[in-house]
Amino acid sequence: MRQIFILILTLGSTLVTFSQEICNNSVDDDGDLMIDLNDSDCACSVSGSGNPTSIIPNPSFEDMACCPSNFSQLNCASQWVQATDATSDYLNTCGFLAAFGAAPYLPFPDGNGAAGIIIQENWSEYLGTCLLNPMIAGTQYTLQMEVILAGTMLAQNLQTVACDYNTTYSTLDLVIFGHPSCGNFTLPTLGCPLDLNQGYIELGTASLDLLTYGYQTITFNFTPTFDVEEVVIGPPCTYPLGWSNNLTVQPFVECSPYLIVDNLILNASSSFNFLVLQEQGALCSNNLVLVSSVAAAGGVYQWFQNGIALIGQTNSTLNISNLALSSGTYQVTYTVNGECYQDEITVNGTATSSLEVNDAIICQGDSTELNVSGGINYSWSPAFGLSSATGAMVIASPNQTTSYTVSSTDINGCVSEATSIVTVLNSPNDVEIVVSPIPVETDAILLATPLSYSYTWTNPEGVEFNINPLTYQFPEGEGNFLFTVEAENELGCTFTETIQISITSDLVVYVPNSFSPDFDEHNNVFNAVISDNIDAQAYSLMIYNRWGELIFESLDPAIGWDGTYDGNLVQNGVYSWTLKVKLANKDDRRIFTGSVNVLR
Repeated sequence: MRQIFILILTLGSTLVTFSQEICNNSVDDDGDLMIDLNDSDCACSVSGSGNPTSIIPNPSFEDMACCPSNFSQLNCASQWVQATDATSDYLNTCGFLAAFGAAPYLPFPDGNGAAGIIIQENWSEYLGTCLLNPMIAGTQYTLQMEVILAGTMLAQNLQTVACDYNTTYSTLDLVIFGHPSCGNFTLPTLGCPLDLNQGYIELGTASLDLLTYGYQTITFNFTPTFDVEEVVIGPPCTYPLGWSNNLTVQPFVECSPYLIVDNLILNASSSFNFLVLQEQGALCSNNLVLVSSVAAAGGVYQWFQNGIALIGQTNSTLNISNLALSSGTYQVTYTVNGECYQDEITVNGTATSSLEVNDAIICQGDSTELNVSGGINYSWSPAFGLSSATGAMVIASPNQTTSYTVSSTDINGCVSEATSIVTVLNSPNDVEIVVSPIPVETDAILLATPLSYSYTWTNPEGVEFNINPLTYQFPEGEGNFLFTVEAENELGCTFTETIQISITSDLVVYVPNSFSPDFDEHNNVFNAVISDNIDAQAYSLMIYNRWGELIFESLDPAIGWDGTYDGNLVQNGVYSWTLKVKLANKDDRRIFTGSVNVLR
């Protein structure tokens, strides 16, 4: 039995054989636990990564002579100029970004800077520069640059609304022009450089897809017929048929596409890689497509995820989102003339930002800092009560408890969000003060209500008293006497009220400096308190807003201001008042002025 058993094992072992690894079938053919590209047997002969050095200076607009602060400042980017009188733009995260709120085109493809141009028939903006080395006549050159249709220019304001081109036009050609000498800028035209007949020649064109979201890599291939030292890049001389400056989103509002350009790589075509792999869209946005490009036709593509072949995926593009594929490292191989070329890219399926933002508790009328971290650029919503709608730190001053959402776009175009809740505690701004008796006699009592608050009084001599009411002995004669009272409620919030009591012969007037018309039971009406020896028929109380507009007038001492104008509550803030009175039984007229703070 032992001999037979050994014989069976020997025979069995001769049946275990392995074949050579096949590199595109998702199977471990040779039994070494390595599948497809993960097996060294499948290594391609040439890698496709990397690009040549650009002979365009400052190709990603990183070097700058100044940080831009507005439109029309391309000259801030070192070695770049506004090629024509139509003023192209420089954008940089150090300052100007041409948009309010979060810029949808951030982050830029390469670094912190980029250029912006308006596409318009009577205002065509161009980028101009002198080359580091001239292009040689008869040599084929390639220019690759990354472009995004960033939005729509409406009255110098970058919007996300669409022009009519989104339904009328699908593509637009961009053009590179060349000149045999350097130093011809700025060209005196708002149109095409060819209009001037000054030696510029159109070298090549590349098509931009106007309906594609996100950055696109567009490629110019051309062979100049003369040595080129200076280039101009921008819109075509002839726009698509029917294109006009009447592309509008609403009557009489001009709508112009706005492009952002970055990472311009220009060199001899032979110096570019044979195979280049790039992303369009983002996995988190459910629109990610991987696009490969090659320098020669006639070969065979094969796509891989984490080195393992994706069966049937043999086109130049791989639609990650449509195929419901996940994050990971993707490779593409291209086999032509017996040579295998390979490039790869890592896809991150979620936003890299993990935002952290603080909550806060404040008393009504106070402010607090909100700080966020973990992202690249930040947008806050709602903007009401904030010092800014963007930035890593904002000052929040809401008048009621508010939930703020802050969002950030990461390098993959994915958006992360976090929420900050600012809790607003009620402040004791419903304080009312009663002075008795009126007219004021030698001793007066100043009573603050509601009685549930704790109070600290300060008399005209600056002495504090933690009592309520306050008894004060007025000196003989006339004068103005200023009292303040700080109220503190059970939440620990405080509010300070101030009154001035004016005593003249036969007349006592005091007017509060704030009130809160919020329809509760306290302090809803602003009015002067006056001794009763006035002529009620010659009384006037007038309220003005900050522009000097009269918004309230009372001719009756018993009728005060309820904080409304044209039936609506006015905004919080300071309003000025003028009080005119006449003493009873004599022609003695007095005018008092001051301001009142409306609080809610």
